[in-house]
Amino acid sequence: MATDVETVASLLSAIAGKSAIDSRQPRSIAAESYASDLTGDVQDCAVGILQEGFEQSNSDERVLDVVRDAIAHFDACGASTEVVSVPMHADVGAIHTVTSSEGLVAAVSGEGLGHGPKSWYDTAWVDAFGKFRRAHSDEFPATLKLPLLMGAYTSRYYHSRYYGRGMNMVLDLQDMYDAAFDEADLLAMPTVATTAPKYEPELDEFDRIRADGQPSNTAPFNLTGHPAITVPVGTVDELPVGLMIAGPQFADGIVLDAGLAIQNTVEFQNTP
Repeated sequence: MATDVETVASLLSAIAGKSAIDSRQPRSIAAESYASDLTGDVQDCAVGILQEGFEQSNSDERVLDVVRDAIAHFDACGASTEVVSVPMHADVGAIHTVTSSEGLVAAVSGEGLGHGPKSWYDTAWVDAFGKFRRAHSDEFPATLKLPLLMGAYTSRYYHSRYYGRGMNMVLDLQDMYDAAFDEADLLAMPTVATTAPKYEPELDEFDRIRADGQPSNTAPFNLTGHPAITVPVGTVDELPVGLMIAGPQFADGIVLDAGLAIQNTVEFQNTP
């Protein structure tokens, strides 16, 4: 969302906090001045190196080495590092697939807003979205069509029971991360455990999705709501590598400080 951590903090400062027209925003959490409070100080911070984040299939060991080198800079900043384990992290791919695909079907069927929340509804948006999807859904990209088809299939033939089981597992996953954060202030791992795939123009959109197979660590925290940031820490074959740092829920400030600490200390190197 930005070219540096400072701008991310400024963005968060602008959008965080309760909204009078959106009931989904928490009322009990006070927004902080993330930009002005940003220090990059992680002195005495305990950083957990998430073991399962490095053990994904198709991982590129060169990418993992760049990330490990970046994590080592926490020691120079006065933080401590230790390997931690959250076994359920390895199952997130399947959980995310079924929950996000059926959730996406519900969102699109609800004209982009859904039904039920006691919030202000943008009726102009609902009208425009509804007209557009009916007139132009054939033009949706494969990255949207495929999860819509999967979600519609599991909803129709399995009556959303796998969606329900997946959402229940998200609660378990959230508890497991919370337990990890009882021992560590932050969790660190590769953002994506390989480099960007080579563009192959002979593949159609759907084949390209299947061929990519990107082993990513971002989905778990999208599901559980723990704040996370990715910071570029180097390159492999001139392609960027990111370090992802996650923290306890609503501890956005310490996540931003850790990101700034890495940004200020890591020197980019290209690994052939």
